Formats: sequence, structure tokens, C-alpha cells
Amino acid sequence: MRKLLISAALVALALGGAAACAVDAPTPTTTTAAASPTTAASTTDQSKNVCNEAVTASTSAGLVIQTKATDLKAAVAANDLAKAATVGAELQKAATDLSTKLNGLASGNIKPEIKTALTELVATINKHAAAGAAINATQAESEITAGISKLATACASA
Repeated sequence: MRKLLISAALVALALGGAAACAVDAPTPTTTTAAASPTTAASTTDQSKNVCNEAVTASTSAGLVIQTKATDLKAAVAANDLAKAATVGAELQKAATDLSTKLNGLASGNIKPEIKTALTELVATINKHAAAGAAINATQAESEITAGISKLATACASA
């Protein structure tokens, strides 16, 4: 249980750090320019929007995970194993949801380096989420932080 708590806290820290690694990009605005009724959406480079969504999703998930990590710490301190198990499952769901979101973003029409960074980050999140109690917290933190940094670097060119 202690490994899960440490892992949750480190993943929360790594995901919460996504905002710090984010590229300062302007908020996308809606325009009223007429688009061609052909396949304009499928050929338009969506890199900037994907990067903005990825950073927003990572930041939002980081906040949820930080809250759950705090809840998990309280449950462990109170020796409430049932609550700790529930919160642990919620943490895993938050990681899975983020992974699903990032995976969906990677399927867009984006620059190859952004697609690579997203798919590698998804694989890293999935690997560590699947490890459960056997997670190597130091390695998880290092690899997730590196993945977020790689995404931020790739997004800087968007």
C-alpha cells in the first residue's frame, strides 16, 4: 500500500508538472472564415490545437491525481484499507483516462514529432499504471517527467 501511495504522489507530481513544461500558446479562437466543404479538416495541421489539448488534459488530470493522492495518504494514515483501495482504483482510472485522451489526440493530423511524443507518453503512463503495487516509483516519475518534457519540446515547434 505504501508503494501505491508513493507512486500516486509521484505520478501526481509528474502530471501536475505538465503545466510547468507547457508551451505558452495562445488560447485557440473561433473564426468565421469559410472553409472548403471538401476534406479541409483532415488535411489541416492540428498540431497547435492538439498540444493545447494535451497540456490541458495533463494539467487537469494532474489536479485530480493530486487530490486523490491526498485522499489516499489520509486513508493510509487512518488505516482505512477499503478507502485506500477505492482511491487507488480512482487514481488508476485517472491515469487510464489521461492515456485514452492523449492516445486519441495522437491520431490527429499532427507533426510526426508530436505524434511520437504523445504515443511514447501514453505507453509510459500505461506501463506504470499496469504495474500497480509493483511500480518502481522513481522510474515512473523519471519516465513520465521525461515524456512530458519531450511533448513540451515537440509542441514548442507547433
